[in-house]
Amino acid sequence: MPTDSAPTGYLPLLRDRSFHSFLWTQFLGAFNDNVYKMIVSVGAVELAADQLLGARYLALAGAVFVIPFLLFAGYAGQLADRFSKSNVLKITKSFEIVIMIIGAAALTMGSIPMLLVVLFLLAAQANFFSPAKYGILPEMLPPSQLTKANGLLELSTFAAIVLGSSVGSFLFAHWKGESLKLGGVLLGIAVIGSLTSLLIRSVPAAGSKEPFHTNPFAEVWLGAKVLYADAGLWWSVMGISYFWFLGGLLQMAVILLGSESLHLSETHTGLLVTALALGIGLGSIAAGWLSRDRIELGLVPVGAAFMGLSGIFLGLTHTFNGTLVWLAVIGFSGGLFIVPLNAYLQERAAPEQKGRALATNNFLNMLGVILASGVLYILHDTLHWTPNSMMGVLGCTTLLSALGIVKFAPSTLDSMVAWYRNRATVPAGSAALPPAE
Repeated sequence: MPTDSAPTGYLPLLRDRSFHSFLWTQFLGAFNDNVYKMIVSVGAVELAADQLLGARYLALAGAVFVIPFLLFAGYAGQLADRFSKSNVLKITKSFEIVIMIIGAAALTMGSIPMLLVVLFLLAAQANFFSPAKYGILPEMLPPSQLTKANGLLELSTFAAIVLGSSVGSFLFAHWKGESLKLGGVLLGIAVIGSLTSLLIRSVPAAGSKEPFHTNPFAEVWLGAKVLYADAGLWWSVMGISYFWFLGGLLQMAVILLGSESLHLSETHTGLLVTALALGIGLGSIAAGWLSRDRIELGLVPVGAAFMGLSGIFLGLTHTFNGTLVWLAVIGFSGGLFIVPLNAYLQERAAPEQKGRALATNNFLNMLGVILASGVLYILHDTLHWTPNSMMGVLGCTTLLSALGIVKFAPSTLDSMVAWYRNRATVPAGSAALPPAE
């Protein structure tokens, strides 16, 4: 079990070969997923007979990538609790090689259904990878490094999303008639990622003795009951799911904002999405630095408040530069909001049920993403709200949620203010959360 005797900070983390390999493994996986997803999305639009059919394929691609997280989340949690998480990471990572071989064949065939099948398989692989990825952190690192590890994890994830989407578009534009080259790049990234996973430190199995549940939704239901029984865990998961809902809705609204309100080119609209993602990454690093050697949940209402205020100002902004700045600020605030919640969930969940808790969290996060699509349809397509109006409303609701956190859990903010004011020494790994009620 890791202890707090080791040096703390970002540099010791990056010098840890095991964690360094872990970071590269998850980065290359997220990068490859987004390269392939972008190739499939752009390729489907080009292969489609008309614009309407292309839009339907885009929506279908988004749904295909979400469905495995709903269908198989329970199985993923059970595997992470039953077996060594390091072994789960290595084995699921090796499946990416097989999937990319099939993906190269699908690209050669130019079949949209086959491309979507491979996208489904990639999402399923990511689903099984996720609980072990988040669950292994408290098993391989001391509590004092958990927040910083999550900061680096979020930074690398959003960097992978931005770079993967950009590289995917670039590769398709230059090699769309050369599917073997596209498939070769994807396969090469999968092989490198699988090799880096071999250097991740081995950890023992969590030791869950519970019988395997064939019904994945029963496992999620059990996970939800366990989380609900602990007020701290439940509200952490609700906060994380709200972040995914907000991020999903904001990403779609930004695309509409660029095309409908600001009349931007695709390149400039892409810059808006990039500003949001990079802001989250930088905010995640800042959360780790501000938290020092503990899980500082006092950053959660602060991040929510700044997200809310930034969203309101974004709704009032009608210039490209102003929109770029406020999206970056929203992203930065989001990093402050999400990192302590992730770290707290990983640290507080019982070791033998950590996989179940994280898998249930993934399931609820994906429900948030689906809800975001429904809300966008109602507000934009049914009620005909402008993107700026949606941004403003999102800002107001997020600001109200920040006020709610301060009202119903004031110790989160009070503890952070007192901690920074007095510079008191706090036991490493302790979390500022009110007792469960």
